[in-house]
Amino acid sequence: TYKATASSAMACLTNAGDRLTIKAGTYTAALARISTAVNNVANGTSGNPTIIEGDPGDAAGCAIATTCSTIIRPTGIYAAYLNNKSYVTLRKLVLDNANNTSNQATIYVLGIGTGVTLEDVEIKNSIASGLLGEANVNALTLRRANVHNNGSDFNDHGFYSDGDNALLEYSEFHNNSSAGIQHYGAGAGVPDNGVIRWNKIYSNGTGIFGEGTNVHYEHNEVYNNTSNGILLGFSNAP
Repeated sequence: TYKATASSAMACLTNAGDRLTIKAGTYTAALARISTAVNNVANGTSGNPTIIEGDPGDAAGCAIATTCSTIIRPTGIYAAYLNNKSYVTLRKLVLDNANNTSNQATIYVLGIGTGVTLEDVEIKNSIASGLLGEANVNALTLRRANVHNNGSDFNDHGFYSDGDNALLEYSEFHNNSSAGIQHYGAGAGVPDNGVIRWNKIYSNGTGIFGEGTNVHYEHNEVYNNTSNGILLGFSNAP
């Protein structure tokens, strides 16, 4: 069933495993945003996620190659907002905050949930952070993402989340005002049991700012960041 806006189409995602495909194009209306605050989306399951995806003709890796053809660039508001969602996947999308001059992240992953996956997504052009995830978001996955040109000051990062069991892999984080990746608890909790591997992190303020128990950093390329390469806790790490 065809719908005029992403917002109205999301209202059709009423069962686990439902899929919304957004055709190639640049979507700039406020209702182009992907937001569960406007229309709720059914949770998926671990083997049957609910999917919101860009044009199916785009190849895996389109975000790294900057060739994803479905561009979500709403005017005056964030590009995506997922609250209290589990096993929801966003893929093959450009989430672009260039038309939003307010202090909002490009994408929010908030509330209590598990298994949200973002793959083959380009996240860019926020005056705040690119992705902002809360502590109760468990098992957030970012794969083959390109997170860049986000932030205005030290408080803004490419990726910020302090949830447990995060997986960040095969992605690029660059030209963000503070950390490319901040996986660090701003409150009482700290992120545990995460894996950050096979990423390129460059030309940010700091490459990686992290803490937690049993968090593994493997095979990342971290270079040309202006302040620090890797900070674990508040101490420099090799």
